[in-house]
Amino acid sequence: MKLKISLFFITLICIVSIVSLSFAETPRLVDIPVPPNSAGYADFTEEDAAEIEKKYEESKNNTVTAEYYVGKSSDNYLKSLSIEGYELYPKFSRQNETYTIYVKDDNVNTFNVLAEADNENAKIEGIGNVSVSQEERIINIKVTAENGDLKVYTINIENEADKPKKINIYMIVIFIVILTSPLWIDNLEFGGSSGNSYAYNDYSKIKEKNTYWWPVGSSETREENGIIYADGEPVSTTITSEYGGDDGFRTSDHNGLDISPGTGGIGTVNVIAVEAGTIIYPNNDTDIQYEDNGYYGNTDGGGFGNYVMIAHDDGTTTVYGHMAKNSIIVRTGDKVEQGQVIGKIGNSGSSTGAHLHFGVMINGSYVDPSNYISATNTRPKSKYGNTITGDSNKQSVCLTLKANGISENGVIALMTNINHESSCNYEALGDYSNGVATSYGLCQWHNERWNNLKTTFPNNYNTIGGQISFLLYELENGYSTLYNNLNNGNASSGDLTYDFCYNFERPADTKNTCTKRKESSSSFVDYVKNGCK
Repeated sequence: MKLKISLFFITLICIVSIVSLSFAETPRLVDIPVPPNSAGYADFTEEDAAEIEKKYEESKNNTVTAEYYVGKSSDNYLKSLSIEGYELYPKFSRQNETYTIYVKDDNVNTFNVLAEADNENAKIEGIGNVSVSQEERIINIKVTAENGDLKVYTINIENEADKPKKINIYMIVIFIVILTSPLWIDNLEFGGSSGNSYAYNDYSKIKEKNTYWWPVGSSETREENGIIYADGEPVSTTITSEYGGDDGFRTSDHNGLDISPGTGGIGTVNVIAVEAGTIIYPNNDTDIQYEDNGYYGNTDGGGFGNYVMIAHDDGTTTVYGHMAKNSIIVRTGDKVEQGQVIGKIGNSGSSTGAHLHFGVMINGSYVDPSNYISATNTRPKSKYGNTITGDSNKQSVCLTLKANGISENGVIALMTNINHESSCNYEALGDYSNGVATSYGLCQWHNERWNNLKTTFPNNYNTIGGQISFLLYELENGYSTLYNNLNNGNASSGDLTYDFCYNFERPADTKNTCTKRKESSSSFVDYVKNGCK
C-alpha cells in the first residue's frame, strides 16, 4: 500500500510538471544533416555511361512544362503588436489576426497602437494614435506586403466587465488526476525506452500543399533593395527524374526531383528559393568551384556538386544540387526571400547533363517534393486566366467571375460592389485629389495597389481579365475566409455583398454604405442566375 501511495504522488508531480511544460513555449530542435555521400548517384561503371547517356536523352521526350513568375515579397505579417497601457487577449502571435483589449471606461476613444512589420518593406496602416467611434469599437491594422498582399489585424475593444474569468487549469488537472487515479495507478509501468530527439519539434506549420514556388526561374534577373530576383518570361522546364524508386538511372531510391532547364545551357537559367528562409549551406569559408563536367561516379559535393540548403520557418529544409561553377551567390546565415536567385543550373557532381536536383527534408529525412511544388503551380500571372468576353463590360465581368469558380451568390456580391465602385468600367478613374485621380479600375484600387496590379499582371492589367485576376489574387492571399465564402456560396448573396464591402472595400461610413449595398444586391440576382443576361 505504501508503494502505491508513493507511486501516486510521484506520478502526480510528474503530470503537473508535464502540464506546466505544455503551457510553456518549447524551443524547436533542428538536426539537419548535409546531403548524403555518393550512394545512389555513383553506382554505375564507365562502361554503363553510354547507355545512361542514351536513356537520359530519351527521357527528355517525357516532358512536364511549368510556367513561373516571381514578384516582390509576400510577407505581410507583423513582428510585434501592442496597445500602450493595455494587454492583448490572446497574447500576440504573428499568425493570429484577431485580438481583444478591455477598457474600464467606454468613453476612452483614443489608443496608441504600436506595431512592427515582419518585413521592412511592408507598409503598415492604422498605428500611432488611433481614434475609434462609440458605434464601432474596433481597430484595424493593415499590413501590405511588398507585392501588394494585404493582411488585416483586428483589435476589438470591450468593457472590462465583459472580460472572461480565468480558470485555474492546474487545479482542474490535479482534480482529474486524483479522481481517476484508481483506474490507472495499478497499471503503471517503469522502465527504459528509446527516446526520440525530435519529440518536441513542432512541424504543424509545414506547408504540404504545393505552396512553394517552382525552383527554376528565367534567364533574366532584376535587383531590388540589394536582392536579386528572377525576372522576365518564365522558362519551360522538364522533369527528367521523379522522386522515389529505381528509374533506370540509379540503383537506389531517388530523394528528389531532377529538373532540366529546357533549352537553357549551363550557367544561364536561375535557381530560386522556393520559400523564404535562412541559408545553412554553403558555409562562408566554403570554396564552391566544382566543374560542370558531371557524370555518374563524380562525388564532388557529396554527389550534389555545387549545392545550397535553406532552412524554412515551417520546419522544412530544401536542397538545390548540381548548380553551375561559381554561380552560387548566397552563404550560411543569409536571409533569402521567396523567388530570390541563389545560383544557376549546372552539371556539377554526380550528373549526366544540365539539371537541378531539388529535394525537401523534414526531421532530417527526405520527402516527396511533389507535395510542396507542382509543375502546374504557376504564379499569379497565369493562375486565373479564364477571361470571357461578353456583349458589354457588365456581362464580361459577370461571365469571367463565373469562369473562375466563384459561386452564384459570390458573383452577385462581387457584381454589386464592382457596379457601385466603377459601373463595371475597367478604365474608371475616381477619388480625385487636386484634379488628379487616385483610384483606378473595376475595384477603384488606390495608387499603391494599382501599381501592384501592374507589377503582378504587367501584360493585361488594364483589361477586365487582368483586373479580375488581381482581385481574386488579393482575395485568396489576403482575405482567405472571404475568398472561400465567395467560392462556396454558403452565405446569402446579401450577406456576401456586405462582407466584401466591409472587409475588402471599406468605404467611408463603412456600415451604412455596406448596408445599402447589401439591400441593392437583389437587383443582380436574376441577372446572374439567368447566365449573366
